[in-house]
Amino acid sequence: PKAPVDANGKAAMMAGLQATIDSGFLSPAETVPQYFNLGRLHFEAKSFDPAAAAFERIVAIDPSHVRATIMLAESRRGQGRNAEAVSLIEKAIAAKSGAGQKADESWYKRAAALAFGAKLPNAPELSRQWVAAYPTTKTWRDAIRIYQTTGQVDDNALLDTMRLAHAVGALAGETDYFRYTDALVKKGFAGEAKLVLEQGFAAKAIDKSRGTFSQLYSVATSRSQGDQESLDASAKTALVAASARQAMVTAEAYYGYGEYAKSAELFRAALGKDGVDKDLANLRLGMALARAGDKAGAEAALKAAGGTRSDVAKLWLTYLATKA
Repeated sequence: PKAPVDANGKAAMMAGLQATIDSGFLSPAETVPQYFNLGRLHFEAKSFDPAAAAFERIVAIDPSHVRATIMLAESRRGQGRNAEAVSLIEKAIAAKSGAGQKADESWYKRAAALAFGAKLPNAPELSRQWVAAYPTTKTWRDAIRIYQTTGQVDDNALLDTMRLAHAVGALAGETDYFRYTDALVKKGFAGEAKLVLEQGFAAKAIDKSRGTFSQLYSVATSRSQGDQESLDASAKTALVAASARQAMVTAEAYYGYGEYAKSAELFRAALGKDGVDKDLANLRLGMALARAGDKAGAEAALKAAGGTRSDVAKLWLTYLATKA
């Protein structure tokens, strides 16, 4: 049988490598390849403790050895020490970046996945770093999902992250479209829901004949009747009102119809009025300015969005940073 022969051969190789290391003839730097091969053989045999010990020796001799750092991270994962594994991958990414090189996408993905699986609090931050380095629709979708499933996401946060998914073209499948448009209808933004559904139908991402979507589209259509035509009049009233409420509602409606500059004007006006939620208003002002192409204005507004809105603002700031 082949397996026992392979196992015996590997055991002999490990013994030979260990003997070479223990001989004392090699300088510490010269032992690095020996330790690496020894660690790799132990890792392949799922002997994670001796594998980790070998990779630890390399990192002690040469702290900038990123391949050994990554293999030590994988050994830590094998030992069930996921938080340490994540820290080591972050260290390897930082070392690559510090040397003016781009870390492999697999490293970012691994760190985010391990942190997410272990419910570590830095999972959203790691997913943002991943999408900042590799901003594809797939990584955006994963980063948004990680944010949505790691914390307590209220209706506003769900809406504003789905709006981000929409902006980057990362809406995919019935679940995304339903969650987004159902939340829009419930929040009173039927016009936006209607447009998003129409885009989904046109892209064949969702099926208009499906009962769920035909009903949602019917509700969105009836509730948004005459809505767009009344916006300019609503805006005039909102601008002179003492309360922020109408300015916020009208700004939201403009945003939903893609009139981002008008939306931004109303969000900005709301910030100076009574009863405004400044964090939410700044977040949505930043979103409107980002979609309108005002990068500097958007960045300033998003950075001013604190409290429970700061994590969503950071996702939108990542979007800004990845735009040409």
